[in-house]
Amino acid sequence: MVQLVAASPRLPHEAACPVLRDLPMTDAAPALRQFVVRAGELYSLPAVAMKVLELTDSPKVDVRALKQCIENDPALTSRILRVVNSSLFGLPREVVDLNQALALLGIKPLKLLVLGFSLPDAMFAGVEATVMGRYWRRALTRSIAARELCDALWRRDGDEAFIAGLLLDVGVLVLVRDLGEPYVRFLDRAYTERRSLAELERGSLGFTHVQLSAGLLDGWSLPETIVGAIRASENLDTLGELDDREQRLAAVVHLADLLTSVLVDRRREALGKLMDYVRTQHGWNSAQVTALVGDLEAKVTQLADVLSLSLPGDASYCEILAGAQRQLAGTAASVVPDVVRAERAREAAQDDGEAFDALYDQSRSLTDAMQEFLADGSGRDGSGRGGLKGAAAVETLKPTRADGARSNVRPMLAGSAQHTVVSTNPALEGRLAAAVAACRASREPLSLLIVAIDRLGELAFAMGPQNLPKVAELTAAVCRKVDHQAVECLSVGDGAWAVLLGECARNQAVNLASGIAATVYRIGQSRGDDAWAMLSTSIGVATVSLPPRNFAGGSLVEKASRCLYAAQASGGNVVKSIEIY
Repeated sequence: MVQLVAASPRLPHEAACPVLRDLPMTDAAPALRQFVVRAGELYSLPAVAMKVLELTDSPKVDVRALKQCIENDPALTSRILRVVNSSLFGLPREVVDLNQALALLGIKPLKLLVLGFSLPDAMFAGVEATVMGRYWRRALTRSIAARELCDALWRRDGDEAFIAGLLLDVGVLVLVRDLGEPYVRFLDRAYTERRSLAELERGSLGFTHVQLSAGLLDGWSLPETIVGAIRASENLDTLGELDDREQRLAAVVHLADLLTSVLVDRRREALGKLMDYVRTQHGWNSAQVTALVGDLEAKVTQLADVLSLSLPGDASYCEILAGAQRQLAGTAASVVPDVVRAERAREAAQDDGEAFDALYDQSRSLTDAMQEFLADGSGRDGSGRGGLKGAAAVETLKPTRADGARSNVRPMLAGSAQHTVVSTNPALEGRLAAAVAACRASREPLSLLIVAIDRLGELAFAMGPQNLPKVAELTAAVCRKVDHQAVECLSVGDGAWAVLLGECARNQAVNLASGIAATVYRIGQSRGDDAWAMLSTSIGVATVSLPPRNFAGGSLVEKASRCLYAAQASGGNVVKSIEIY
């Protein structure tokens, strides 16, 4: 009999953990490090999984010891055998014990199954059913999609892809447990608004749940191919640093996550990215993707039944895909790319800015919850147990002005690489007050644009901080040259400007803002330099159709800031607007 001893996880300190060591040097990296280290301390792999890692670490694996080790956990053994006998593996005959599983599957696939189905129980404790149902729907869909794509596109076995897809969202569970209700509300809103969770996390946390997953899995000593694939799946531009096998695995996980975003999160734009890749790289068409999805849903349902998981009901995957394909086809047009870019900017700018208010507020609450977690050093509630913090606990952390009122403009997490901190100043307040009075007297609308350079920290890193003044001056010059009779441009923070447009209606303000964004983008592209090619701006537009008596100019700043946040959360180079009546 193999003796099982619960081993302490290898804490992913910077020297030992490639995921942490390779992080870009931003202000968000220390926060991610702290989350990874604490997660490694709080959530340990079960003893069986740790022993499996130990036994399979040797070039010559003791098969008998491995079998005895797994059999020490009857529930895990039963789960593995049920999965192995599902249609997912398509084995020639039913497997009734681990000896047969080892003979038919081999050691590596069995090892991966053990690791994939051995998450710590503490990660699931207290997580509400709705969150868990959505988590498992995404995890199973992605894992099976990864396996199918690996076979269909690369003609390779998909065991590693299956496990990488299954574990990609482990970081979500950590954040739910550690940040509690603010993160749960954040998840719900991102799902409801069909936004990219990773992009929103970068803005509010400074890192993504996928980066957290990679750090935690590396600390658990999971195979580097799987950890590296998860880490690289968010940005395929980094694939050149990996070998062919790792590149393939990262690409598979990325594609599987895009497909999951379409089928589970109903994010239409993810289908466009997926189709662009499979068309150019593998010659696939929409019919082949539809055929793959047709088989996918049945396998997800079967695997959920095998694992005794309850998944939320939804429309069929084929119906969802067909709807996304129709919408995608409806927006496609054979026109000049610059025209497409301008049209999309105009469409995005006409969205109702109020739709982003709840998401903006929840992002602020999430930022506060994270800062509390990092400050108190525990991430636990007052009882000493890991638990969910209520919204009331976060409420007291919201900043106030000297007069006791809440601040109108709230920066995201310090050091965030995505969202811009906007600050009011006496000059802006004075000009707003004068413009409000003038427009009220003339009974004309007033618009405020807040223009911000996207990803300012990344841009500084790419081109060197010595070049930022030139970038800022060029952007400010574009703002000052707006074709409008009453325009004023004032700095409101690093890489951000307020452009005040008197006697300017919303539609006109949106067109002027789109012109600014397009001009700045063209300047960056025309330089013929990779760093300059990153240059883009996002713009928030707020318009008051007729300023009423005692109208506060600060409300324009508040609304424009919210629209700017929404624009940057959409990926940048976007204009968002709202009208105040």
